[in-house]
Amino acid sequence: MIPADLNLYIKQGASYVLSVTLLQGDVIRTTTDVLAGAVAISVEPIRQAIASGRKLLLGDDLVLTVSAAVDVGAVSLPIDPTPLPIAKKTKGWICADLTGCTASAPIKGKLQTSTSPSQLTPVFDTDPLSGRIDLMLLHTQTSLLPANLSVGTIITDEVLQTRQRQSNDYDWEMEIIYPDDRVESPYKGLIVVYPQILPPATVTP
Repeated sequence: MIPADLNLYIKQGASYVLSVTLLQGDVIRTTTDVLAGAVAISVEPIRQAIASGRKLLLGDDLVLTVSAAVDVGAVSLPIDPTPLPIAKKTKGWICADLTGCTASAPIKGKLQTSTSPSQLTPVFDTDPLSGRIDLMLLHTQTSLLPANLSVGTIITDEVLQTRQRQSNDYDWEMEIIYPDDRVESPYKGLIVVYPQILPPATVTP
């Protein structure tokens, strides 16, 4: 599985969902342009066998299904018809097989209280071969997570992802537990929480 650091920005009082697709194995790279509707893609020699039915993530968001098993060294991947064209030199990876897996994503920080949520709730996709998991917090849970940003703080994704840990930041780490008891941690990082701004109370004369 390919590990990554990922810092999260959560707003108090708002529901939060992080959707991740877990990947494994070596990169797969196409060697020719591919038209929409194609049932095979040409690739550099692959370094691992791929079973029929496995999912591939190409580029940022194109998911394809391998339609027949291929061995190490194959230079053509049979697929179900691709709905979109694929450019030469597009990178891809095999989506993790999460059959029978469980997951956890604990949150730790010195600002936490006895009522603060202790973890992001993992929800697996209905297709375990998609490698997809949603990590969620309900609005009632984020309301109980003490803020560590000040009102008016502007933080871009670039600033968020390059942030150096500060004393009041939260830490989180995702763990996947496989049926054979193997444990992997594909994501970890910091969490910053923006305070909920409540409307002023109405005063009745």
